[in-house]
Amino acid sequence: MSELDLDELENATRGLVYMSDGTRASEKLGRIVDAHRLLIAEVRRLRPALIETVEQLDALPDRSIVHESHRDVAWMKDGRYTPNEPWWATGAEVEEPATAIVLPVRVLYTPELDR
Repeated sequence: MSELDLDELENATRGLVYMSDGTRASEKLGRIVDAHRLLIAEVRRLRPALIETVEQLDALPDRSIVHESHRDVAWMKDGRYTPNEPWWATGAEVEEPATAIVLPVRVLYTPELDR
């Protein structure tokens, strides 16, 4: 599945505004464009963050969950027992260091966002 290119959509929406000519149709088009801008902003806000470096992984708080699409594995960070190897793969009995995760990953959950 290809990702929605929000920049391309936003540029196309911006182009519609330049075509307006002050008629009623252009006023309606302006309202549609405003609605599109709000939707684009909301999609950007809700889209899971992309983690591309081990440093970004290490910066996530405990209980964060990320999805590794390369192997279709979810990982949870829990550094209570082994701070140097805080990542647990789905169904695993052994924790791993952040370097075991194939990057990039998407953040599915962070405890800060759940407050």
